[in-house]
Amino acid sequence: MESRRPSTPFSTKHIQHRNFTSYLDLLAAQGNKKKEEEAITIVKDVFNLFEKRDAFYLCMTTEFLSFKILFRLLDTNFPTLSLHIVNLLLEMNIKERNLCSILKLVLKLLKDENIDLNKFRLTDKIMEVINNTSVETNSEAILHGLQILKILIATQKLEKQQKEKCVNVLFSHLKESNIVLSFEEKYDDKCEGNYPCGDNFLRYFVEDTLVQEMIMEKEYLNEVLKAQECSRKVENIHHIICFYQFMHFLKVKIVDQKDGCQALAQCSEEYILQFLSLMETHRYNLDATLQTTFVIGNLVAANESVALALLNSSNFINTMVVLGEYISEHIQFKEFISDCFKCEKFLMSGGDRNVHQDIFDVILKVLCILQIFASIKFWAQFG
Repeated sequence: MESRRPSTPFSTKHIQHRNFTSYLDLLAAQGNKKKEEEAITIVKDVFNLFEKRDAFYLCMTTEFLSFKILFRLLDTNFPTLSLHIVNLLLEMNIKERNLCSILKLVLKLLKDENIDLNKFRLTDKIMEVINNTSVETNSEAILHGLQILKILIATQKLEKQQKEKCVNVLFSHLKESNIVLSFEEKYDDKCEGNYPCGDNFLRYFVEDTLVQEMIMEKEYLNEVLKAQECSRKVENIHHIICFYQFMHFLKVKIVDQKDGCQALAQCSEEYILQFLSLMETHRYNLDATLQTTFVIGNLVAANESVALALLNSSNFINTMVVLGEYISEHIQFKEFISDCFKCEKFLMSGGDRNVHQDIFDVILKVLCILQIFASIKFWAQFG
């Protein structure tokens, strides 16, 4: 027997669990013939009722049959209705695949530049949901969530607190990704996707002085530095190094003329020295070598203590071998480097600070030359 629509107008005072389920079921069965405005009114009434009674937790019980029906109503042919349903579903504290599906839908709907999530009270809610979701248990949802935040930053006006929340969410998940990827038994390849997403995320902030100042915080920079050790994909190393280049170019933009490299140089020496390991590990990757050298050159120029730390590192000689192999492929530098490695001061250097300084001067010149090439290559790629 065909279902019949309730004879009385639908409102919050008529919402009883079974009636609500029956009505939504009928609405879902109507497909594209359903009236969007009427459906939106129903969903908004339900939301207001649950909010008034603080009863969203009841929606996740097995007795709340309408949960599956709401997912059936997530029809992208009716984006406004979909977003109202998303607003209701996110209050239900959904997890795992359901959350991933919702965030994926929102990401798809945001292709329409006319959609403003603030009108649906979704901007802050999505930030909160992403922040409360674990990379370890739902990395795919995190990835979709960060992509949503990136679009919000690029296309929609965010208030100061919202920008701060975006940055906090990003670095919170970067920290968790580092922890997950640093343990062999916990390693999840999906967590690697957060690195390129985070890099692209930050590029949209390049003109925002508020966010620039936040990024300069040592705790944030340490997490980015740690990421180069935790990531196992060379393509992610490219994104991480691009972040350092981004930091360098901030120095001409940032308020009070703060220098991105100066801020980076104040980070943990342990993480900074990883640049040398990075260059050795990816010695056969030309892009990684060029980009890493670019960053090392900037760090050395920005802070003398960093230069000395690099010089005294056990990895320093291996790094020079890598540079020597690369530079020897370029005729114009071959003679210069050859003389450097044959120099008696280089071979006999011990604890003499002056000797070390002479070597450092030569290395600095090499790094500066390579920095020019790296800069040209970087700008050619990213303009």
